[in-house]
Amino acid sequence: MATSFIELFRSISYHISSSSLSINTLIVLSADHGAAEVPAYLSTLGMKTELVAPKTWDKKPSMLVLKKEFGFDSELIKSYFHPSFYLDRDLNALRELSLAQVQKAVAVEVAKFDGVALAVTSTDIESGNTPQNYLHTLVVNNHSKNRSGDIYIVLEAHRFVADMEGLTVAATHGSPWGYDTYVPLIFAGFGIDDEVVYDRVSTTDIAVTLSAILGIKAHSGSQGKVLKKVLDD
Repeated sequence: MATSFIELFRSISYHISSSSLSINTLIVLSADHGAAEVPAYLSTLGMKTELVAPKTWDKKPSMLVLKKEFGFDSELIKSYFHPSFYLDRDLNALRELSLAQVQKAVAVEVAKFDGVALAVTSTDIESGNTPQNYLHTLVVNNHSKNRSGDIYIVLEAHRFVADMEGLTVAATHGSPWGYDTYVPLIFAGFGIDDEVVYDRVSTTDIAVTLSAILGIKAHSGSQGKVLKKVLDD
């Protein structure tokens, strides 16, 4: 895929550079996410990979203990929509339980499961009660108060979920690991010289950089930084 992307870019750049558009046209190519190789293929290379099934975790012994503790006679985890668990909030309210307490108890147990790197509750995210590190920052940035689940699950690298709402998939994306977050970010045309830059950047930097090139104020919702290397050229 990366090779096809580069060839596409070179083809576009060639047609732009061979015309008068090279001075007045700026091309930006990137992607919204990366993706891991298919687990079966990684296994042939000697890499440890494993499929996990979060939808079955509600029946694990430790979860059965929690159900008994909280008085749940049905599923404690109502559903799993990658990468989050959704608890049965109606039953939680009926039992007059603290949502934060139930979330935390489930998160603590889930974090012990094989293949889980991190389990973060929505209550901790929304209250700002998360460690200030790179991994937690990515989790917080991916949270939506109106849509996200109760517990955000980060699987260890090269652990994959194959069951996506009944659809069996060969590979997926959405993790914070390098194979999912690394994407190309290419600027061409507009008199920009050839150069490969190895600085850590983000796709959120594109909008504010374009605003700087155009000499206009960045959008109020912009969170990136201006890529000065692009402007310097």
